[in-house]
Amino acid sequence: MKKRQGRNRIDTFFTSDGTLLKTPAAIEEEITGFYKALLGFSSDSLPGVDLGTVRRGAQLSRYSQQSLIAPISTEEIDLALKDIDSSKAPGIDGFNSHFFKKACDVVKNDVYAGVMEFFNIGVMLRLANVISEVIDGSQAGFIPRKHIGDNILLATELIKGYGHKFLSPRCMLKIDLKKAYDSVEWGNLKTIMSEIGFPN
Repeated sequence: MKKRQGRNRIDTFFTSDGTLLKTPAAIEEEITGFYKALLGFSSDSLPGVDLGTVRRGAQLSRYSQQSLIAPISTEEIDLALKDIDSSKAPGIDGFNSHFFKKACDVVKNDVYAGVMEFFNIGVMLRLANVISEVIDGSQAGFIPRKHIGDNILLATELIKGYGHKFLSPRCMLKIDLKKAYDSVEWGNLKTIMSEIGFPN
């Protein structure tokens, strides 16, 4: 047990400029500072969202808007449960979906009530069926049945033969976009979602 605790502790830490930190307080301050800088701070003022540009882009159809705010049905819940792999646990209680499928007659009313409460308090929208209307087909990370690994294969195909002497000169840039996802301003995101047709 003592050996395991020793393995799970950080005794020393090097900063990005090569400074060695040895005290727990200094290590904690460095790690906290790193993540604060990475995630950023809420901005006092934001450049306005160009509503004209947003409105010229993809928009949710009226049908999709209505489907996001329609009351959830027991048929939808049954279908969703059926689609969950039997070995997967949908919650932290450890009960996998096989349990819920087999004990359906006993627990279904509680499951229905829990799911309907979850949707009624507005925590979740049914995005999977409509998200492809507003996200470009080349964006694989957020589209059901598409995988981000597809982009790796696409990039590999694109760079094949870059070194051949009979091709015109070319280059490829790899851009780190992690900050774009780590520093979302919620006000801007809400404005954009509203403008492309998501219901409030």
